[in-house]
Amino acid sequence: WLLDHVKGLPRRAERGDLAFGTVDSWLLWRLTGGRVHATDATNAARTLLYDVRRLRWDGDLLDLFGVPAAGEGYRVTCNAQEGSFAAKEFPGFTFGARRLRGESPPAIEPDADTGALDDKGHARTACGFKDLSGFKNRIDVSIHGEVTEAGGGRASRAFAKASVHPFPYYIGLKPKASRIEPGKKVEVQGALVNTDGTLKQSSARLSWQVYRMHWDYTRVYNPDTRRFEWSSSIQKFPWVEKRQAAAAAGRFAIDFTPEEYWYDYLVEVRDEESGAVGEIQVAGWGWWYDSARPESPETMKIQL
Repeated sequence: WLLDHVKGLPRRAERGDLAFGTVDSWLLWRLTGGRVHATDATNAARTLLYDVRRLRWDGDLLDLFGVPAAGEGYRVTCNAQEGSFAAKEFPGFTFGARRLRGESPPAIEPDADTGALDDKGHARTACGFKDLSGFKNRIDVSIHGEVTEAGGGRASRAFAKASVHPFPYYIGLKPKASRIEPGKKVEVQGALVNTDGTLKQSSARLSWQVYRMHWDYTRVYNPDTRRFEWSSSIQKFPWVEKRQAAAAAGRFAIDFTPEEYWYDYLVEVRDEESGAVGEIQVAGWGWWYDSARPESPETMKIQL
């Protein structure tokens, strides 16, 4: 009645300049010097506009009776971290780029947005991350939202997740052999897969290259344990020069022939046009793997 008959009142209410409540709300307002204007759930429920199950004002009822909800504030926080893409129709395939040991995903500062709901109890916001170019695989975004009741401390919270894909499609790779043998061809199957997990039924010009992985080990003193411990790092060096491959109907295959078996090899495939990249590591037969390994041609038997 007040909103319908007092001139200028609806506009002031929409701006959040007015507060309406019972005696307890008025007392709380006076005792806090105007900082808090709130009521409890039982008094709020008497207005028939309060959802006692979710403990918040019902936005649909507020909209129906023309009661502004502009005084309710919101806060949305977004976080991003690197995930991994997988497709059920392509078991055994590895998608996206790999991170070497010691290489960490980019640290993204959480993005936060605050504001007030409109007269319908709605708000529109966005996750404003500054730079996502450092991610090599699927980006998992978590969104935390909180709406605070006007004049009080009660809040409603919600959580949602979303996936952001840095490429229009993914390059999946799958080697036919789990271990390499010197002088024996290594075949790698490839597939172009859409972000929804289906095969990309089109052709593409791709470039591929093979790197040989080198492990470096050092002894480092740990002051916490007062012991010397092994520390390792890995680097990749080009071994096969960049070559071209053609994908037809979303499929392709490449191969290379290693000369030594104790190195690991990294196969990298790129689509320069879209920026999509796929990497797979093919393991050698180093001493750090299982005991079953091919006989080395350089082994000599010495009898004393």
